[in-house]
Amino acid sequence: MTAGTKERSVGLSRTASGRTVPSAWRRADRALTESPLAGWAASLAVTVVAFVLRIRHLGTPHAFEFDETYYAKDAWSLLHFGY
Repeated sequence: MTAGTKERSVGLSRTASGRTVPSAWRRADRALTESPLAGWAASLAVTVVAFVLRIRHLGTPHAFEFDETYYAKDAWSLLHFGY
């Protein structure tokens, strides 16, 4: 591909009548742009999945994880002791 030309990708799938099948990206893009409800549903689904993954077993970790509590303690120490 040269700097002035843009290479077009061609799908390998064909319908029974011989027409090429659009790529998955084009089919998904068309589905989300044709229906605003589909776009909102997809956004809400991703948000719910992310929420569930973050909240699940939040109170019972298997091991100690880094916590932002160190930032507050370091700031307090810096203000009171200078180090």
